[in-house]
Amino acid sequence: MQKRRYTGLDLSWSDLQFFLVAARAGSAAEAGRRLGTDQATVSRRVHRLEAMLGRPLFERGPQGHALTEAGQALLGRAETMECGAFSILDYFADGEVALNATLRIAGPEGFLCSYLAPRLGALRERNPGLNLQLVTMPHLMSVSKREFDIAITVGQVLKGRAITRKLSDYSLGLFASHAYLDAHGPIRSVGELAGHPLIGYVDDLIVMPDLNYLGEIAPELRARVQSTSLLAQRAMAEAGLGLCVLPFFMTAGTALLRPVLADEVRLTRSYWLVAHADTKDLPAHRAVIDFIAQSTAQDRPLLL
Repeated sequence: MQKRRYTGLDLSWSDLQFFLVAARAGSAAEAGRRLGTDQATVSRRVHRLEAMLGRPLFERGPQGHALTEAGQALLGRAETMECGAFSILDYFADGEVALNATLRIAGPEGFLCSYLAPRLGALRERNPGLNLQLVTMPHLMSVSKREFDIAITVGQVLKGRAITRKLSDYSLGLFASHAYLDAHGPIRSVGELAGHPLIGYVDDLIVMPDLNYLGEIAPELRARVQSTSLLAQRAMAEAGLGLCVLPFFMTAGTALLRPVLADEVRLTRSYWLVAHADTKDLPAHRAVIDFIAQSTAQDRPLLL
């Protein structure tokens, strides 16, 4: 088959921008919303790019669209061009380049909801054009499938074309409500824990292996009340249903919980940041990555 011959003028950077937003949004309708235009315009620009390249870039379906092999190949190269375009703006801009992007941050519920969410006001105040989506991980998400822009993981680093960065260690302890301990009396040793109801994760739905920590306290321990939500586990502990392992930073703002066996039960885990190698240097991504890294560095005493 004869190879096509192109000139540099054949490829429209404007069409590539539509392609990039469509690839990240997952549908032409959502891409149109992000771009401030309609679905038909997005589809037309992507179809024009597909016609020029002679390859379908998306597999379209009722639930949206997914990248084809050609689309995956184009995505990384288009993101390299995007980084180059922003570097030009950075060089010639009189002030900071405005950040207008939608970024999806995935991670464990405890970190996203109890730590990161209350701190995002400062980031949004500096960058009002940023649209941020916090997604708690229902499964170990894929770098290659573009299920997130930035991810926070516990211990295990996701595989794929990604850069990783350790944010901070954090400490966990065993907690119960004042009412529970008043009703059941003091707990003096780890050996007594088997006689108390424990609250924890659903065993076969634990997303990250490092979240399976009851066996680290004592091999025979099992959670009798289980939830995939750490916030639900904390709420049940506060309501007096039993004992629960929680990060210390999630208990700092409540007077309802009391540490149990604080000298004997103290676990340590690590938060890691994962970002795509192709997009980590885009201004919006870099701003969010730096913000999360700086925040966790400043708050290390709280996390530990």
